[in-house]
Amino acid sequence: MTETPETSSAPSFDLAALEATASAAAKLAPGNWFWRGNTDHEEPSLNCIVPSLGRVEILGHVPIDRVADSFEARQHLREFKDTFMVTDDEAERHMADWLWADQAYDLPNTDSRLSVTDERNVKQPVRDLAVYEVARHRGLPDDTPRTHEGIYRGNIVDVRNPIAQHLAAASADTVLAMVERIRELEKQVQLVSEAAVYLDDLIGETYGGGPTNDDYVREAERLASLSFASGAVKAALNGVRPYDYVGSEQADKDVRQPFRCYVLSSTSANPESDSEVSR
Repeated sequence: MTETPETSSAPSFDLAALEATASAAAKLAPGNWFWRGNTDHEEPSLNCIVPSLGRVEILGHVPIDRVADSFEARQHLREFKDTFMVTDDEAERHMADWLWADQAYDLPNTDSRLSVTDERNVKQPVRDLAVYEVARHRGLPDDTPRTHEGIYRGNIVDVRNPIAQHLAAASADTVLAMVERIRELEKQVQLVSEAAVYLDDLIGETYGGGPTNDDYVREAERLASLSFASGAVKAALNGVRPYDYVGSEQADKDVRQPFRCYVLSSTSANPESDSEVSR
């Protein structure tokens, strides 16, 4: 009894969506990605080599100047006043220290922000590309900023950047699911390849035995069927659909001249009978 191959247990996922995010990311950051940096002088970053541009920092950090009229400044001042009983003058001095590394020389303090490269290969702070959860729930545009009156909290659900979206989509579980699916497909291809070899062996045995005058028709039909089946399997392995193979020139050749289409494994094949069986 022939054993039926087990049904693939590979997890299902949206392969088209994953391909789309990877393709978009590859346009910005082609080739191999690699980590680099020197922790004595800079933050580590994820990089790639872009033709004509050289090394590009895909994921890293960028310094952002502190600004008095910003959400962060207002939040910091509010938290400072809530924590300490201070006068307005004390609060002002504190904010000056918070804002400036050297106010006399107009050197602001900076904050390190997570950054990704954009379509121009320019580093952009991720927080400036954030899609806020409230915006999605309220039907607001994805680029609605945190300063919008309708964005009452800072929870985010996405980042408007192909690199960021690809990194989120290609999670470890997704990669493992792809590996499992590939292994299942490789197993199926191996089984089909073995079937093609088996059919070729049967063709060789049929030819090696040689049809007699009494069973010529039966043997010729069997040989043609085996040859056709083997040809269909090989065509499928080469990416040709069965319906495209049926009626094709190759299929006709496989049926009419099976001995000339395959390398026979039988050493007892009789070349002289080739023309007779092929007619």
